[in-house]
Amino acid sequence: MTPERLGGEALEIADAVSAEFAGVGRLGVAYSGGVDSATLLALAVRALGAQSVVALLGVSPSLARRERRLAHQVAEVIGAPVVEVFTHEGENPEYQKNDGSRCFHCKDELFTRIGDDVVGAQRLDAVAYGENADDATRHDRPGAGAAKRHRACCARCPPSA
Repeated sequence: MTPERLGGEALEIADAVSAEFAGVGRLGVAYSGGVDSATLLALAVRALGAQSVVALLGVSPSLARRERRLAHQVAEVIGAPVVEVFTHEGENPEYQKNDGSRCFHCKDELFTRIGDDVVGAQRLDAVAYGENADDATRHDRPGAGAAKRHRACCARCPPSA
């Protein structure tokens, strides 16, 4: 179903997400090509227009070529350009431990690179991050913890981003 054909509760949710982007001129969406980030990307394009949204895809040796290719294909269908953000989490000894905090270090690296390298270059007013309900309610989700840590760097990010 395309965003133009939404109805009922789905339309209400889409409109609520759109309202979160009020006042944002240019938005970057932390994007993996997965369902959560692709949905957020599509809703951002619906709210702001494709010319005002860019998908920020973290690229490193840990991203499979197939996943990278598919992420680009999904973004193309949505109508958003992709900016590849090259990350270096593999160089971090904490990431290399491959323990329960690995996702934290991966996301921390991504959000650091976005903040350091991409926000200014892409003239972004805000960066949004899609999380699922588990991420929002469970404190043991390390990737969500990394996103929260970087919120202060992007004061204009929508509260649910």
